[in-house]
Formats: sequence, C-alpha cells, structure tokens
Amino acid sequence: MILETTTARKKTYNHFIGIDVSKNTLDYAVRKGDKLLFHEQGKNEPEKILDFITRLKGLEGFVLTKCLFCFEHTGFYTNHLLNFLKKIKANVAMVPGLQVKNSLGMMRGKDDKADAKRLAVYAQKNSAELKLWMAKRPVVLELMNLVALRRRLLNVSVVLSTPLKEQTK
Repeated sequence: MILETTTARKKTYNHFIGIDVSKNTLDYAVRKGDKLLFHEQGKNEPEKILDFITRLKGLEGFVLTKCLFCFEHTGFYTNHLLNFLKKIKANVAMVPGLQVKNSLGMMRGKDDKADAKRLAVYAQKNSAELKLWMAKRPVVLELMNLVALRRRLLNVSVVLSTPLKEQTK
C-alpha cells in the first residue's frame, strides 16, 4: 500500500510588522525586504489600530495576506490588537520576549522603538519557523477568565484574612 503524502506549503510574506505592546501605546515597525519602511507610535485603542491598518493598506504593494504581524505576549495589553487582527484575518505570531532577545544576540538600546524594529527583523528572519496564532474558542476563553478571577479572589482572601488571624493570636 502506497501512502500519498503532501508537504505543507509555507507562506511567504512581503511585509513584516513588529509591534511593541505596552499598556497605553503600540510601537509599529514596518519592514519590506531588508528595508525599514517606517516606525510609528499609536495608542493601544481599537480606533487607533484601525487607523494604522488603513495606512498600511495604502502602502504600495501591500497585501494583508502577505503580511506578518509579530509581537510579544504581554497579557491582556494585547487584547485590543488581537481582537482587531482576528477580525481582519491577519497572520499573527506571538513570541516569547526571551526568544527574540536570544535570537538577535547582544544588542544595545532598550526602548519601544528599538523593540518594535527588533520584532520586525525577528519575524523576517524566522518567518518559516514561526507558528501563527490561532484564537481560542470562546468557551475556553471564558474558562480561562474564570480561573484567573478565582485565583485573584483567593489571593485577596488570603491578604484580608491574614491580619485578622494575626490579631487573634
């Protein structure tokens, strides 16, 4: 019996967008080939993310399906960005910060602009190996949120009950 196997086609990307995510701002670095097209900073709000994507779509030769967005996972600060990129069906890679730091070697400078540029370079160099982010099912997200809430409530309970126990001794 002969089994037919197919090899998965790897996507090729033309544009690489490195995004440094923080609580209030997003720093974007856009690369095409070996050239940094531009760097921009915007608020971490859905309307401002839409403005940035609109400007991206205006770039010559820009095709959303040939673009890779790369950023570090920073907890719930990435939620606005992830929700928007999920809606437009963008290619997203969320990577551990330490992995990016180790892959690029010893580098000077540590600021949001430099980090966004590094993420864009990292995405370009490692695009063949990067696993694309896939949204979790809503029921799984709800369970994760409930578990996180339970953990926080337990911590608060310990914080509040400890002084009471100490006073009764």
